[in-house]
Formats: sequence, C-alpha cells, structure tokens
Amino acid sequence: MKHLKTLLAVSVVMLVCAFFVSCESHTHVFTDTVVNPTCTHEGYTLHSCECGYSFKDSNTDALGHELVNEKVVSEPACITKGKLLKYCSRCSHSETADIAPLGHTYTGVWELTKEPTCGQKGVESMFCQICNAAQTRSISAKEHTYSEWVKKTEPTCLETGLYVRSCTICNNTEERTTDPVGHNFSAWETTRESTCKSAGQMRRKCKYCSEAEYKSIEKTDHTYGEWVIATPATCQSKGTELRYCTVCNAAQSRYTESSGHVFGEWQVAYAPTCTSLGFQTRTCTSCKISESESIPQNPHNYGEGEIINDATCSLPGNKKLTCLDCGFSEIAEIPAGHLYNPVVKIHPTCTEPGLIVFVCVRCNSERGDSTPQAATGHNIVPASCEKPSYCTRCGIESGSALGHYMDPATCEKPETCRVCGKTEGEANGHNYVDGVCTVCTKKDPLYVPPADPDVPDSQDDDPDVPDPQNDDPDETEATQTPDGSEASEN
Repeated sequence: MKHLKTLLAVSVVMLVCAFFVSCESHTHVFTDTVVNPTCTHEGYTLHSCECGYSFKDSNTDALGHELVNEKVVSEPACITKGKLLKYCSRCSHSETADIAPLGHTYTGVWELTKEPTCGQKGVESMFCQICNAAQTRSISAKEHTYSEWVKKTEPTCLETGLYVRSCTICNNTEERTTDPVGHNFSAWETTRESTCKSAGQMRRKCKYCSEAEYKSIEKTDHTYGEWVIATPATCQSKGTELRYCTVCNAAQSRYTESSGHVFGEWQVAYAPTCTSLGFQTRTCTSCKISESESIPQNPHNYGEGEIINDATCSLPGNKKLTCLDCGFSEIAEIPAGHLYNPVVKIHPTCTEPGLIVFVCVRCNSERGDSTPQAATGHNIVPASCEKPSYCTRCGIESGSALGHYMDPATCEKPETCRVCGKTEGEANGHNYVDGVCTVCTKKDPLYVPPADPDVPDSQDDDPDVPDPQNDDPDETEATQTPDGSEASEN
C-alpha cells in the first residue's frame, strides 16, 4: 500500500509538470461563459481554454428571494390567526406568515340570559356576530319579600323564645329570638337554722317552674384555719380558696384574682401591601378569646428597574425604579464597579485540564482569580472486527482490531463473519446430480426427469389427434439439457 501511494504521487507530479510545460509553449485562447446569479448562488464569468486551463472572475452577489406571490392558506377567525403563503418569483422557495385574528364583532345589544331572583344575581349577555362568543355582566339580585313574624316557641324562665318569617317568593326563612322571662321567686324561708357546726339555710322557689335558690345563714363564732385553694384562677375567671372551722369543720370561701391571658402566635388575617397596613389576630390558649393589631406596610417591590444611565466600572449610573405592585416610581443610583462573568479560557480535553477565568462584561478586564476544570478523560468505544478500541473525543486508538470470525462458504452464501456479518468471496454454488445438490440436498427447481422409454406415447398412435398442451403444430418442442438450459427440436 505504501509503494502504491508513492507511485500515485509521482504520477500526479509528472502530469502537473507536463501541463505547465505544455502551457509554456501554448498561447491560451479563452472562451467566456457568463453564469447568471440565482436567488441563492452568486454569478460569475468562466474563462476556459481548450487546453483545460480555466478561471473565474466578475463575481456577482446572489439575488436573494423575491417574494411577490401570495396565497391565503387559512382565513383568520375572531381569536385564531390565519396563514399566508408567499412564493419566490424566481425559484420554488416559499415562506409562511401569520394573519392577525379579526377580533370579536359584538352586536352591541345586551340580552337577558338569566333572570335575577331574590337570592341570586341575574346575567345579561352580548354575542359575537361571527362566532357567537358571549360577553356577560351580572344583574343585582332582588330583595326578599318576607311575611309577618310568627311565634314558634314561647320563652320560659331560662330559655329564649323563637319567631320566624318566610320569603313569599323563594321560601327563604329568617329567625329571631326573645329573651327568657326569668324566674319569679317567692319570699325566702328558713329551712335550717345555723349553728357553730353548720350554717343555716334559706330557700325560695320559682312560681312558674321547679327551680329553687338557696342561701346559707352565717355560722356563729367559727374558729377558722389557714386558707386552702379549692379552684385555681383562670385567665378570665377568679379562683376560690376555702378555710375550715376547727370546731365544726365548716368551710368559708373567698375568690382569688384571675391569672390573665396566655396568647398564642399571631395569625395574619390579611397581609400588608406597600400602600396599606395588614391585620393580624392572636388567641388565648386557655379561654380562646382573641385580640388583633395592624401590621406595618411593606416596602415597595421595585424589581430590576429601567436603566437611564448605565454604570461603568469607574462611574455610577442611575435607573428608574417602579413598584410592580402599586406603580410608585423613583430614581436610584447604580453603583460603579466591575461585573464579572465566568468565561471558559481553556477547554478541557481527555488528558489536559481546562481553565475558567472571570471577565468584566463592561470593560473586558479579567479578575485575578481563576477556576481550573478537570480533564474529561477518554470515552473509549470497544474494539470491533476491523477497528481497535478508540476514544470518541480525541480519536486515540488502543490495542488492535479483533479480526473476523469467518464461517466457511456454503452453496448459497459466501464466507461470512458471524460477529459483524461481513462477507468475502462468493458462494460455492450447488452441485446438482439428478435434480438434487450433493452438498446441501436442495432440489433443483429447473430439473425435469428424463422420459421413460418403456411408457408408450398415446398420441403417436393417432397422428390426427392434436396435443392438448400444444395447439400449434408448428411450435417447436423444448427439452432441458443436463446443465438446466432449454434446447429446441424442430
């Protein structure tokens, strides 16, 4: 192969030398051919000599497409775009463009589509004349028409009374309560006289119900011990303390002050904005009573802002800041200084590391520090029959090719590699004997057995009887030769 390449190179050099020698003794006579420019290719003038030498000049730019013909592919609708196809007048190039939607064309007349009731709002609609799309607006609900109040439950000493009324249109009901009438007690009467050992008792009864109230008559001359807590105080109610008479064990009580509320975490009812206060509440963990307070306003949400004069590395700039929530705006300063971005200076390879530096987007100067990137390492593809293993990134090869593992040729297939399927040479071909291959036992599809001489031909006895398979008596009779071809007998 190396000698073949050397011989080819010598031949090329000899041909070139012969060409220039012939040109030195030859005066060129050029034929000019003007090639016109097209939409995508430039034009030029080709100067050709019969000796084979030629050159180009007078280049002209490509013309570019001239889109003049237009065809509407799809018409626009109220909310969907249409499509317009444009053709080049010089070539087969085409481009598509959008046709803006037409927009709705409303009738301008509001139609009642839902009647308002005393409990629900109504709806009016205005329809598009083209696509029948609807634009709606609500109608205020009607007021309820209530009947007179009807007593449903009489009030008692302790329970409220109940009155109801209903809407005569939608049957919606309203309720109201009346206060309990309260007990009507009799005069107090003594049921037990007080002593040193026990208090006396007085009672009175309600004239309407069985409710009774009792009160004690103070004991006489008790000698009390120390006070003892009977009921602990809470955040809303007082506690109770007792002390006992050392003589009769009678008890005396007193109240203690409440402990005060223990509030949980604040819960935000509605958050503050940049123009209004928020509101939050918290609840006592013991009695569930709540208190509330306002939350200070938020600062403005300016976002990135609109640059008026951009800052440089050495001079500050300014920008207009507009609140994205309320629209308030003000002018703010942009600090001067470098703005560094990472830039790959050296790309890593399979064996060599890379390097990232930081370059200012304003002045293109580099920062003093850098970040190395590790080498990528080889991405090796395993060896095949004809090619050794190699790296897909840098192309370096390792080892040698595996070589083909060839199966021998058969009657119908050449030598074939069982790994990659490559073939060499040709198939051996069949060796037919009496219509059967002696190698693979496949039958010859063209084989015709020879005629049996012991079997008489019935048509030979009567020459006037025509052959049913050969209507043309002049047609030649074909026989098969041993090599499979057909021979004719006249």
